[in-house]
Amino acid sequence: MINGLQGLIAEDLAIKIINGQVAPGTTLPHEADLCAAYKVSRTALREGLKLISAKGLITTRSRTGTVVNERKFWNFFDPLVLEWQLASGDVASFLEKLSILRFSIEPVACSLAAQNASLEDLNALHTALTNMREGFDDLGAWVRADLQFHEAIYIASGNELFWPFGRLLAPAFNASFRISSFDAHDEMCWQAHKAIYDAIISRNPIAATEACKAVLTIGKENVMAHNAV
Repeated sequence: MINGLQGLIAEDLAIKIINGQVAPGTTLPHEADLCAAYKVSRTALREGLKLISAKGLITTRSRTGTVVNERKFWNFFDPLVLEWQLASGDVASFLEKLSILRFSIEPVACSLAAQNASLEDLNALHTALTNMREGFDDLGAWVRADLQFHEAIYIASGNELFWPFGRLLAPAFNASFRISSFDAHDEMCWQAHKAIYDAIISRNPIAATEACKAVLTIGKENVMAHNAV
């Protein structure tokens, strides 16, 4: 999250864009009007707009002004855009899309980890797994350890293109884990994660893939059950 007036301006306007209050193709009000609306200086406003523009949400043109871009131009992998999207209110739909993405990527990362994980990687996975077990009575601690475990998988894949994925999606993972883990930080869910670890440490890519799919299925079912309430 960006501090200062520019951060507040960027967050407020970005959330309005993401939730559809300000639709793609809309030309934003003139600079003077926005300054008056937010009660800020031109400098603060320009810095806020520059921040949103860097994420692909808007484009400023000399003759047409500042226009909201189509969604296909938004940088959805940017941590701030993810935070803004989660804050926009459509969490269920977003988490469903995140689940589809994770099913496409994370089992592959687990398979690669079983082939490429170093001793340091295995120690990181073991530490995260231990922290999860110690977090049975503390949802916050469990979520942090859960995120730690999945980030360690991407690193253990040995493919540097996977490494940023866990970090970039940390805000979304955090929101997902808080929902999917609410009723799942227990022995059964821990054992499901341990199955991933066991497969990786045994250098069994197929077992690692299947164990990962099982964990993702548990999370998906818990999110669906939460949304149905």
